[in-house]
Amino acid sequence: MFHIHDSLNYVKKLAHLSEEDLTLCQRIESISIAFGFPGGWFDLRSNLPRLPEEKLKRLQSEIAKRYCEISVPSPHKNYYLLSIEGQYWHEGITAITHWVGHNSAGSEIRAPRPLRGGYDQFSGRFHYDDLRKHIGTHFVIETESELFMWLNFWRGSAYVAEDLAKESLGFLFRMDVY
Repeated sequence: MFHIHDSLNYVKKLAHLSEEDLTLCQRIESISIAFGFPGGWFDLRSNLPRLPEEKLKRLQSEIAKRYCEISVPSPHKNYYLLSIEGQYWHEGITAITHWVGHNSAGSEIRAPRPLRGGYDQFSGRFHYDDLRKHIGTHFVIETESELFMWLNFWRGSAYVAEDLAKESLGFLFRMDVY
């Protein structure tokens, strides 16, 4: 799950999203230094293979976390806005939902509501903008490894790509349990 090349790729992705008025190479150097490698990119690439596994995991999680914090939902994809409020994700994941019907007992059934690029078609609002402005930290989750880190380490609110959510968090979409 945690590989050296993933850490290096997250540094490059961060550099592409950075708003610093520097060249791409300078941003990569700056980010490498910020994550504790005073010699910059070369130092990061040279020393990652020498790190103990636990330290590599923590470092990759921190780099990926920073990337997911500043990422923006793609306007061409659906996401689910999910939150983990407890200490452990299995204690409860909440979602923005919509009504889908009634069960045989007459109780209302709700399901997570997809948001297109952070835009809610039902309310006509950009939840992404609201979340960043009022709540602060949230994540844009696009991969299985990011989902794993969000569920187990970061918690909080996240936009999880629709296909990833349905594949990995299928229990949120099961209507037969309600």
